Amino acid sequence: MNDMNFETYVDDSDLWSQCFASSGKTAGKPALFLDRDGAIVEEINYLQRPEDLALIPGATETIARANERGVTTVLITNQAGIGRGYFGWHQFAEVQEKLVTELSAANAHLDAVFACPHHSDGKPPHQH
Repeated sequence: MNDMNFETYVDDSDLWSQCFASSGKTAGKPALFLDRDGAIVEEINYLQRPEDLALIPGATETIARANERGVTTVLITNQAGIGRGYFGWHQFAEVQEKLVTELSAANAHLDAVFACPHHSDGKPPHQH
């Protein structure tokens, strides 16, 4: 992800979507949807620095087992910190890069990532 332009992952409604697998690989297969904070990584309010990322014990192994069984693995996450203006997509991309790297080192991968910054306490355009 170092060479990628993270803006290519943010659409017109300011939602992050990142697909690593082609739809042909995942179509018609079971899927596992996992929340990021508190399910895959340790809960840190407004995680925005890669060095603060810590995987929850067992999360990598669970993802790897799903991968081995052909289960599409999707990470979903609300990013209220972006919505509230505490940090931006660039910081999210840096954390995302570290997460993908750590999973890969453990022979695990995600098939897709979806992130939403909208929050009732958000700043425009993220206030909903």
